[in-house]
Amino acid sequence: MVRLVLPQFIWFPQDRSNQNWSLTINGVDVRDRVINGKLSWGLLGEDLSCEINLENSDGTLLGEFKENDIIIFKMDLSGGNTKQWEGEVESIPTSYDSNYTLKIIGSHYSIRTSDITVNKEYNNSQISVIRKDLISTYMTGFTSNNVESNTKTISIKFVNKPFIDCMIDLNVQGDEDCFVDHSKDFNSFIKGSKSNNIQALVITDNIFNITGLGIDNTQKRNKIIVYGENGGVPVIHVSTSDDIRTREKVITDNTATDESIAKGIADAELDKELNPDTEGYTSGMFIPDLTPGYMTYIVSPGQDITAPYRLSKFTWNIPNEDLDIQVSQRRTIAKLFKDRILKDIGQEKIINPFAMTRSYVITFDDETKISNPSSNYIIENGVIRKSTSVSVVDIITLVKTSDIDATAINLLVIGNIIDGATFSFIASSTAIYQSISPNSTSETTITSIGKYIQLKITITDNNTRIDTVGLYWR
Repeated sequence: MVRLVLPQFIWFPQDRSNQNWSLTINGVDVRDRVINGKLSWGLLGEDLSCEINLENSDGTLLGEFKENDIIIFKMDLSGGNTKQWEGEVESIPTSYDSNYTLKIIGSHYSIRTSDITVNKEYNNSQISVIRKDLISTYMTGFTSNNVESNTKTISIKFVNKPFIDCMIDLNVQGDEDCFVDHSKDFNSFIKGSKSNNIQALVITDNIFNITGLGIDNTQKRNKIIVYGENGGVPVIHVSTSDDIRTREKVITDNTATDESIAKGIADAELDKELNPDTEGYTSGMFIPDLTPGYMTYIVSPGQDITAPYRLSKFTWNIPNEDLDIQVSQRRTIAKLFKDRILKDIGQEKIINPFAMTRSYVITFDDETKISNPSSNYIIENGVIRKSTSVSVVDIITLVKTSDIDATAINLLVIGNIIDGATFSFIASSTAIYQSISPNSTSETTITSIGKYIQLKITITDNNTRIDTVGLYWR
């Protein structure tokens, strides 16, 4: 007889007879004074703040606490000695009834990742090596003991970029999750690779409800446009997938200093968009033993749900002793980062008037992108010029092999007296050079289409200086 063996899940309710919790600020036990409070912890990128209102009718707490005092919340089912949240006081705002209620606003240690700006470049380095180096270089007092090995190699450049954005960039490139624990140790691992084998979220046992659990396909995007910048001109790449309806997403990223980096960002984002995470919320009793990013079973027989889900954020509500749980990460921008992102948008200068999808940017810091090195030109201070010993010089770039046939193209040039130079290009190895006007208000139709992109600069004026050139095509 053939038998079909199916796994069975039986969740035993936990004994809550010894459930307990405590809250201290700067070592002072304030549990009995809590009117209400919320403390959030989760993956990097979430709003991991806390807000606590304390009863202070006797005025005892006035002047008791200050900025950077340590907040510790402990809770478990065996006496309440397990740390579930630790962070710092950010502010103690004055209110009209300050003699009766004291408000404490704080944040998890994770908030410090938004305070540091990174300027660093890595070439062909493993993702975990980059992450550990960034942590040791920029995050004083933090460790990387639980950054798991990720041997994927990438080249990436961070220019005045918030540390948290660098971590998220590495998450995207390596398909990882990352969080900071209560001991200031960074944890990173392949998304979906960690399982919680201790705890489960079971309806009518330790959770009350499940809301909106599923995939929101209306949020999917199938065309990713990445804009970077190098030498004052834009770097562009567009990654798309076949679909009846086009839904675009634009990313402006100053780490995309050449087209290969922009392509990596666009491809990784497209893959993420085409394979969205399940999202939703649940709430229930105080539940210990939960870890951000860990796959944790959610069980609701009435809704035919028995499966592991990736948890991204927990919010402890005191003194009610209940817990809000977020499944996966929201697509909305955490309030913590809105002001910075709006500032970035206001400073944005990158444009793409002809909807080009590929780019080739050459800066003249050295000869690495020149195919015909010669003594007839001079490179100095990041610009190239003609030697005064010759009347004309041709500077030919290395070939850029495109992954699409180029049919239309435009050219951006930054420099001085660029009228003293002419520009031409080829898109096919068998073609003759075709003239192109720099900084034109219209695109150039390519007469011999192809994937073999090469630019020729002909300088005749001794005063001409070329700083940066960018070719853009589709």
